[in-house]
Amino acid sequence: MNLIKNLLEMIKKDYTYLVVAIITGLVVLTLLLQHDWQSKMPLKVSDTSDSAIEDRSDKGKSDKAGLSQQESASQTAAPSEQLVIATQQELPDFASIKDVKQKKKQFFAYLRPMIEKSNNKVKYKRALLDSLLDQRNKDSAHGALWQKKLRKLAIEFSVIKSSSQKALTNADIEQLKIRIDIIPSALVLAQAANESAWGTSRFARKANNLFGQWCYTKGCGLVPNQRGKGQVHEVRKFDSVAKSIASYMKNLNTHRAYAELRNIRADLRRRGQTIKAQKLAQGLNHYSERGQAYVDELISMIRYNKLE
Repeated sequence: MNLIKNLLEMIKKDYTYLVVAIITGLVVLTLLLQHDWQSKMPLKVSDTSDSAIEDRSDKGKSDKAGLSQQESASQTAAPSEQLVIATQQELPDFASIKDVKQKKKQFFAYLRPMIEKSNNKVKYKRALLDSLLDQRNKDSAHGALWQKKLRKLAIEFSVIKSSSQKALTNADIEQLKIRIDIIPSALVLAQAANESAWGTSRFARKANNLFGQWCYTKGCGLVPNQRGKGQVHEVRKFDSVAKSIASYMKNLNTHRAYAELRNIRADLRRRGQTIKAQKLAQGLNHYSERGQAYVDELISMIRYNKLE
């Protein structure tokens, strides 16, 4: 109280003290408000944001699934599976997992997000096709524009050659509809397991190739140890497992050897039925020299492992 009385007496004698008191009060008030505001601020976002993770993946030549897909898979996976999904930049060492059930679970958990991402890209292309066809029908005045965009899709899915100058026909459009479609996850998982020996084969480990895809340019991949005399093919090398999956899907969607698979799928679409892996597998007679025996083995793997 004495302090306040003294201060008031000083102010009466000299108004300079009043100014000083006001300024001091404002400074104290500002500091208090700043402290309260900072205590309510969110913590600074670390470098583990979506964009940062995606950027590191690109630079590391790893095209794993988006963060949201990984999080979704991690939430339902066992702790050991979460480690594989969340931290692996390269193909995990599945050969070191001695428990067969655990190896299978981790193999499937590792691949599922990447398969989903590849199928989502195909779904986007299919939606784009439907949109272009709808716009073309509604806006005939700009038919040339829609035709140009449709040609780009037709070239991408090998309906026409890039050097072709002919206009797209109705038959070409129908082929696009047949080719731009998903590959069931169960079929991808079964073929990956079969072709790569559950991710332990030399081609899987050294080339990220889970599907035995070939290439014909010297140095494009790994030379098979048992390649026949006069043969020049190599087992293609991929920068990432995700790129191997995307290439495999495009192969099934475009190569003439798998036209039967695409026709089975298109027929299921027309009937309004679910696209099932076991039905599509019937169109893979030409994937292996074993023919129907190979198809039967894939179907058996799908059923035994309860993939669908």
